[in-house]
Amino acid sequence: MPACNGTEDLRALQNPYTDTSQLRITNMVYKATYAIAHALHGIVCNEKRCGKNIKIEPRKVFDQLKQVNFTKNNYSVSFDSNGDPVATYELVNWQLQGDGSVHFVTVGQYDASQPKGQEFSLSRTIIWYDGSEKVPVSVCSESCPPGTRKAVKKGRPVCCYDCINCAEGEISNETGSFYWTFLN
Repeated sequence: MPACNGTEDLRALQNPYTDTSQLRITNMVYKATYAIAHALHGIVCNEKRCGKNIKIEPRKVFDQLKQVNFTKNNYSVSFDSNGDPVATYELVNWQLQGDGSVHFVTVGQYDASQPKGQEFSLSRTIIWYDGSEKVPVSVCSESCPPGTRKAVKKGRPVCCYDCINCAEGEISNETGSFYWTFLN
């Protein structure tokens, strides 16, 4: 390993000692501790000074916790009117590597505090189970073309079917039809 020259960027360093991806639980405890500290500070201190002999009741801490709103280590911490944390999630993509290892890559986030329809955001492409960026099809059967109809496969979900030709005297002129019409 080469000697340091003083121009290194620790953010670019990749080794087991700087990998914090598995520290999510520790970070949650850290944020919870800070949230309680902010609530206690809000009870004990006002705009001008902090009191020394203030009786702190659990209900006061809970009520003050609803007012907590801060950012620590680029994570915002706040609570709704019920005292529940605002739902924010990292969207983590489990990416299988050529050597069989799995990399956990953050590809986006869900933030319930965002306006409706903007809660989900992607910051990078998702790599699917087969290594491609193409979204897999989530049906087990393709649509049936006109002239055929769906026939459910016994013991399979309703989305799994065979396409069978319409019987003589029947017609289906829609793609994906379960129904057909009798010809006169």
